[in-house]
Amino acid sequence: MRALAPQLAGVGLATFGHLTAEDMEDMEDEEDEEESDEEFHVAREDAELAAGAIFYSIDILLDELFEDIDSLGDNPNVAQCEGGLLQLEGLPLQFAHLYTPLFARKLLVTAVDLTGRLCRGGFSQLSSVAEELLLRLLLETTEATLDIHGLLAGGVQETLGSFRENVYEDPDHEWLYEPALDGIGQDPAAALLGAAPMSADDWFAPFNGSRPVHPSAAGSATEEE
Repeated sequence: MRALAPQLAGVGLATFGHLTAEDMEDMEDEEDEEESDEEFHVAREDAELAAGAIFYSIDILLDELFEDIDSLGDNPNVAQCEGGLLQLEGLPLQFAHLYTPLFARKLLVTAVDLTGRLCRGGFSQLSSVAEELLLRLLLETTEATLDIHGLLAGGVQETLGSFRENVYEDPDHEWLYEPALDGIGQDPAAALLGAAPMSADDWFAPFNGSRPVHPSAAGSATEEE
C-alpha cells in the first residue's frame, strides 16, 4: 500500500505531516522551527502508508457510490430507501430526505472530479461543501481499509489528522452532522457564525469563482415528485 503513495500526486507528503529538511527551512520565516518539528513532523513510512491507503480507497469510494445509486433505484430519496446503503448513509442523516437519485448522481460526478484532482499534480483546495463531505467519506473509507489490514496504528492516524488539518480550510461542514443545528443555515446570522449551508443544492455551489465545480454537478440537486 505504501508503494501506491506516488499515485496520490496532487498532494505531497508534507500535507501528511512529513517534513523534509528543505520543508523545515521554508517554514522558518513563517513559524518557530522547533514547534513545527514537534507538531507536524511524522515518519516518512507513516505518511506514505496514509497516502497510499487514500489512493487505494478511491476505487472503494467510487464503487460503493455506484452501488448506492443502483440500490436507490426508483426510491424518491435515501430516507425512503429500504435497502442498505454503503456511502450515502455516511452523509448527514438529518438531510436523508434530500438525497434523491439526482443528488446521488451529482455526488458521484463530484467524487470523480475531486479524486481525479487529488491524483494529478497541482491540487490546491476543495471547491464546495459537497467535496468537503466526500473527503470525509473517503477518509472514513481509508481508515476502515487500514483497520481491516491491521495498519491503523497511532502514527498513521496522526498523518491522516495532519492531512485533514492541511486540506480542510475550516470545520464548518461538521455542523451539518449536528441535528440540534437543523435550520441554522436559513438564519442570516448563520453567515456570521460560519455555518455550512443547510440546502443540499448549496452544497454543490463553488465557494468562489476561482474554484469551479464539474458542470454536471451544477444546478439543482433535487427532483420534483
